Amino acid sequence: MNDFFVQDLASAIKADSDCANTSGEICAIDFDILFDSQDSEASDLVFNKQSRDRVEVCFKNGSAGKACVIHVGCVENSAHKIFDLIYQDGRSLRQLLGLQKHTRK
Repeated sequence: MNDFFVQDLASAIKADSDCANTSGEICAIDFDILFDSQDSEASDLVFNKQSRDRVEVCFKNGSAGKACVIHVGCVENSAHKIFDLIYQDGRSLRQLLGLQKHTRK
């Protein structure tokens, strides 16, 4: 997971997964974070570069139809990583996990 996400986001995703596994309950995340869906099947991906560090990824996701997720990137330790995911309704993965939103090094 650390290959794709910045360190603090990767650690928060793992901590949420550990919380769910330990408690048997839903913690902060109850959906597939890449597709913002309970159904992790996606097809017909289209990538739209919005800016130097933002790419909108749109796709078909099962019965829900078309959805889009904005991938906010940055460079960490000379590697391009995902800093945040912004969902169609404005939710931020960083925010959901209790991390600071839109604050990059």
